[in-house]
Amino acid sequence: MTPDRLSPFERIEDKTVLSGPKVESVDDLIAKRKAHNRRIKRNRWLKRLGVFILTLTLAFLSYAYLITPLSTVNRIEIIGNHMLSKQEILATLKITQGSPLYDLDVVKLNDALTSIDLVKKGTVTLTPHNTIRIDLTEKRGVALILMPSELILLTDEAEFITMSAQRLLLNMNLPLIVGMDDSQELSDLALILGTLNDEILVNISEIHKEKTLYNEPQLRLMMQEGNTVFAPLSALSALDKYVKMVKMTNETNSCFSIADINFSLVKLECPTH
Repeated sequence: MTPDRLSPFERIEDKTVLSGPKVESVDDLIAKRKAHNRRIKRNRWLKRLGVFILTLTLAFLSYAYLITPLSTVNRIEIIGNHMLSKQEILATLKITQGSPLYDLDVVKLNDALTSIDLVKKGTVTLTPHNTIRIDLTEKRGVALILMPSELILLTDEAEFITMSAQRLLLNMNLPLIVGMDDSQELSDLALILGTLNDEILVNISEIHKEKTLYNEPQLRLMMQEGNTVFAPLSALSALDKYVKMVKMTNETNSCFSIADINFSLVKLECPTH
């Protein structure tokens, strides 16, 4: 036999390892499949548990937020009110300390604030720490008009505003107009009084209409010191002379007249009537 050929009786010893993927048994494949399915089920339940815990946590935090001061008005600041009480402003805006924040509409609050007849302008803002800040500028009152059944506030822009008893408690230092019912005369008086500073206004106790002088009302002013000042409407701007004189002389229970030509202040004998 040639070296390259084997006889039928010779054994073939093949030590060659065949290459290629290893074939796994059916039992191994079934075991791996079951393990894979278990992992899928476990991951599914873990996801459901995570969603449940997250939902429960959010629900708890939402509930805690709603029942704690974090979600309510903690403080209310009002700046600029002198004639209006805090109670009237809050009653109009319908807010109180403890009101829920989610129920607040700042636009509506601003509209409600400017709808108050004594408010010239104003703003409502929500500041840090759940504080409602109300800034307002009131219309300037210059006198109170005594009517048969009510008192009317006369503003420096000749507006007539009805005064409630609560409002009057904060505005009793304004002069009281008696005996004048002509709207044009009152409007003219309001514009003149509006040029006077607060020191002069609070010094006037009452304003009475006297006889007419050159087609304009002659006024009798009852002052806080007990003095009486007679002056036409056009001469009221000279009342600062009266205030300066009283500060220097401490004059009381006397009568004075202010001329409408040169605005001179003259002491005179008080009428007996």
